Amino acid sequence: MAEQKDISKPTVNKNYRIHPTRLVRAERETHVVNALLDYNRGIIESDPIGATAKFDKLKLSPFVFLRGTADLMYRDLVGTDANMATVLLMGDVHLENFGVMETEDRSLMWGLNDFDEAAFGPFTWDVKRAATSIALATAGLGFKNKDRLKLTGSFADAYLEAIDEAAESAAESMPRFKKNRGTSLIRDLIEKAEKIDEQAWLAEYVDGNDRFRLTDEIKPLSDRVDDFQEAIDAYLPSLSENTPNPPGRIQVLDVATKTGSGTGSIGLWRFYVLCNAQYDTDSEKIIIEIKHERPSVLAPYVGEGPLRFHSEGSRVAFAQEIHLPDANPYYGHTMLDDVSYLARRRSPFKARIKLENISKFKKARDYVNACAAALAFAHARSDLVLVKGEQFTEARIRESINARTFRYEITHFAKQMARQVRKDWKVFLNAHEAGKFTFHDGD
Repeated sequence: MAEQKDISKPTVNKNYRIHPTRLVRAERETHVVNALLDYNRGIIESDPIGATAKFDKLKLSPFVFLRGTADLMYRDLVGTDANMATVLLMGDVHLENFGVMETEDRSLMWGLNDFDEAAFGPFTWDVKRAATSIALATAGLGFKNKDRLKLTGSFADAYLEAIDEAAESAAESMPRFKKNRGTSLIRDLIEKAEKIDEQAWLAEYVDGNDRFRLTDEIKPLSDRVDDFQEAIDAYLPSLSENTPNPPGRIQVLDVATKTGSGTGSIGLWRFYVLCNAQYDTDSEKIIIEIKHERPSVLAPYVGEGPLRFHSEGSRVAFAQEIHLPDANPYYGHTMLDDVSYLARRRSPFKARIKLENISKFKKARDYVNACAAALAFAHARSDLVLVKGEQFTEARIRESINARTFRYEITHFAKQMARQVRKDWKVFLNAHEAGKFTFHDGD
């Protein structure tokens, strides 16, 4: 019998090199509209109602617009920072992509929580996108310009400080944000999440007959239980070998579509699967979220990367394992209807900081500094897949920058990019009002 290949692990791409695709710049207004339509073409064609909902949400504010238009920003970054150290990028860093999650021992931690856009590229692209989000989010909270500059500068400083701290720790023992580490905001968030009643949370979604409740966001799809059983059976072998106490079997009880989550991912298929997870001695009812994964938004601009993945879902699960090795151990992937999906246990303890709670400068500074440290620790773990010889990621990052000007460069970039995002948002609003981002079946 031929040896079966382990498709849950990526293979080495020996031909890897940074090769950004240069964008021929058109007149900006036309460029913005065309870029948004081009990137979202697949959603527009497959789910015009979902696409319309996504574009409607982008009208809310420049910060929300930034969240849902990562492709537009990366088109502007093409060809830049090629001399910066390469890391495994999170790909969509902004102030609302950090949150509380469970760890392997069922305790709670806080950190990065979205890896859909993970790819290999210059570490500064994550830092710059994060800093731009700080500039836009704090402007929306009413911070004065001088305070916004201080906050983006503080983020840059905190990132480098954490890179130095990471250099002193082995990748396997990288610092984690739990109740014994982090700002009062993060400690309070974790303590609040710990008080959630797991059974009461489950009852909000599921009735006494093990069926999903019909809501505005949850639409039962009970006739596809058998199809999802096949997808869940394929998901189990994809779990990391480090997953503690994995279930021996997962029985699908009910299925529902889930809408209303995220910003950039609105319009992509997302399902909730009610399951009975069976272990050696007991069982429990859980919800597994299955989320459609498309190629990273960075893919056209940084190339394939040093690793090749068997599916987009496996890429995202791999990134989570590298960036946060002991968080949400039930990250995996599967296929459904010949489409790649990320699969993960839906935790009742999922929580994030509400930005309106950081309207005071000190709290805002503490929060952005924690975000910077969490990002730096994730970048530092790129050692596990990128290090050749003795030069670790932290050293490569330090060598690729001028430490004395790094704060200024990140602050200046964030100021200029935030200004551009606000201009692009106004262009989008005008185009939306003209009907260019409203779609219906048959259009």
